Amino acid sequence: MTQEEPNSILTALHGQSIVLPDLNAMLDGWPREINQNLDQLRRDVDEWLDSYSFGMTVRITLGKIDMDNGSLWDNFELSNPYRKETRDYVRYCLDLTSGPHIYPVNSANATIQAFETIGTAIRKAYNYEQRQRFMDHMDGFLEMTQQEQMLRLRGTLLSVEEFWSYRLGSSAVHVIIAMNEFAWDNKSLPTLVMEDGSMKLLWDYTNIIVSTSVNDIVSLKKEIASGSIGSMIPLLYAHLRDAQAAVDQTAEFLVLNVKAFEETAQKLLKTEKRYNVEEARDMCDFIKGCQFYCSGNLTWR
Repeated sequence: MTQEEPNSILTALHGQSIVLPDLNAMLDGWPREINQNLDQLRRDVDEWLDSYSFGMTVRITLGKIDMDNGSLWDNFELSNPYRKETRDYVRYCLDLTSGPHIYPVNSANATIQAFETIGTAIRKAYNYEQRQRFMDHMDGFLEMTQQEQMLRLRGTLLSVEEFWSYRLGSSAVHVIIAMNEFAWDNKSLPTLVMEDGSMKLLWDYTNIIVSTSVNDIVSLKKEIASGSIGSMIPLLYAHLRDAQAAVDQTAEFLVLNVKAFEETAQKLLKTEKRYNVEEARDMCDFIKGCQFYCSGNLTWR
């Protein structure tokens, strides 16, 4: 593959008409709710961001490494220290460091420092195992963003296999799922449950649904406009040379993963008899939380 191929795919996709699938129908029956304090939440988030004295700038900075045109995206030497500082600071906030704290709160990068509020809440609510699980997924996210950047900087079009080699990590969805117990009034599912193979599959299916439905399908036009082809449809188009066929194949993939999620959830619920009443209820809430991530992400886009 030549270095020009990614640009040729972008050029070929510009101006094409496609029909997107009904994503809401795919999640039919999944929980959907609107927070009764939505307007206040929006104000609170804006005030929180502005309190760090970077206002709108942080909204742009947070995507620096994620988008092809981000200021750190084409600079591997600068992005690696950024990742390391992020990793060290998150570990510090979660009280998972051994020895002296390297990054005092008042000296970290402003964007990275924004994690302090979240980290403090997690540290107070989560036990060591939960905090370490969150950190493990944060480490995975940072590692996979590095792999993604290395693959894209080589200048050739990725294969679908290469794309999925990092996608579940670089999406950061696993990091969000690691806060699921926190969102449900600081629940704590047993280690046996969290390490169950079906539970791990549930995380992956949630990740795929969130990433595929919104990033790969709904945000296709925006990503193409920004010069990014690091998603399913452009990569499939490179092989199929048919934009609608690429969309349809991505939709079929999404349907399969929605079905797999539901089957896995049922399997987990059937095993809830092994647990006491409270643990069984917590399991139901955890599954519902994963469904909310999917339906909420689609609605919030």
